[in-house]
Amino acid sequence: MSRVLAQAFAAVILIAPANGFSFLSFSIRDLESSVTLYQAPESLWDLGMPGLSIMVAAFIIVIPAMVLSLLAPVSALLHWAPADFSRDIAASLRSLR
Repeated sequence: MSRVLAQAFAAVILIAPANGFSFLSFSIRDLESSVTLYQAPESLWDLGMPGLSIMVAAFIIVIPAMVLSLLAPVSALLHWAPADFSRDIAASLRSLR
């Protein structure tokens, strides 16, 4: 469980800088252009595609950040909780499958 906790905290720490790097860049002659994940929804909005802009922001930035921000505290809770409490939560999660 400590491995999951360490990876969850590392992912929470690294998600912001990872999204800041350019994921699309190109160069034609002397013109260079690059787009980061934070700029993509804004660019789509400016091009007249607000629906796509909202979906890109939600599925690439907001939802992953929310999942990771919830994963770290839940992992910590399960790691340091009493054994009976952890077993009850694990049984509840197994029943969701």
